[in-house]
Order: sequence, then structure tokens, then C-alpha cells
Amino acid sequence: MEKKIKLATLFLFIVICICVGFSMYFKIFKKDRILVLYFSNDDKIQEIAKKIHKNIGGDIVEIKPLLDYSSDSKSWYDQAYDELTSSAYPEIKTKIPDLKKYDVVYLGYPIWFNDMPRIMYTLFKENDFSNTRIKPFYFSSSKQGLWTEGQIMIEEEKAKVQDGLMITSVNYDKELNKWLK
Repeated sequence: MEKKIKLATLFLFIVICICVGFSMYFKIFKKDRILVLYFSNDDKIQEIAKKIHKNIGGDIVEIKPLLDYSSDSKSWYDQAYDELTSSAYPEIKTKIPDLKKYDVVYLGYPIWFNDMPRIMYTLFKENDFSNTRIKPFYFSSSKQGLWTEGQIMIEEEKAKVQDGLMITSVNYDKELNKWLK
């Protein structure tokens, strides 16, 4: 009987060591599964998203609206303003991948009227970012929009929203590289 207890204890010890070893291995060597997800009505956010993707890898997906925004500045402005004032949820044409597959989502968007474009609210309404680290990056020529990180926290309570990067000028490479590290 005493021999069986010693063998069982030894077996249990070996199983625990194996489990701890695997756990440490995955913590040390596991790479985050990364998605760069962005909405861009011009080339700025797309350019930044591609630079992030080039630096960190992972997958990259552009969020495209079902109804494209006009290239005419007045029409674009009117459409975006109407969406904002009516709290619209513009439809997304892009198939968004299963976000449970990713540990980190770099989320890019421009700042419109001191807020995220309304299509971002559609993204949050239709997708579950639970247990995902969201790293927002956004372009604002007026240096407004800092509060959008807090808005993401409200929209996605179970996500871990990290400090974002506001880009305000065309010379952003140094800021971007520092943020990515």
C-alpha cells in the first residue's frame, strides 16, 4: 500500500512538472495572434495600418462600408455628418474575421467630428472583442479625438483597451515605432 502511495505521488509530481513546463513554454515562446483592422476613407490610415502590419505581422483587414463615401468633399462631409447626428450604424461590407482567434487587435480609424466614424460603432455592435487587447490608432488633423479610447472601453467592456496612438502629422514614423515597442 505504501509503495502505491509513493508511486501515485511520483506520478502526480511528474504530471504537475509537465503541466508547469508546458505553461512556461507557451508563456515564453508563444507569439500573440495579431490582427490589424482599420477603416480608412483616405490613404492616411491605410498607410499607417500597412506600416504596423509590416512591423508586427499578423493579419490585416480593411473595414469597407456597404455604401462608399463619396470622394467629393461636400458629399462625404454631409454623409458622415448625417450618420453622426442620427446615430446611424452604417452597414459593413467586409467580412470581419472571428475575433476570438486574436489576442491583439490594432484598430485604426480617422477622427470625424471629434469622434470615431459611425461605422466603428457598427463594428463594436456586431462583433465581440471580449478578452482581446485593443490598441487603437487614429489620425486627427485637429488634434482631437483622444476620448475615443474611452468610448471603445464603453462599447467593449470585456476588452482590454490599451493606450492608443494619435497621429496628427505626416511625419509620424518616430512616434509609430516608439508606440509599437
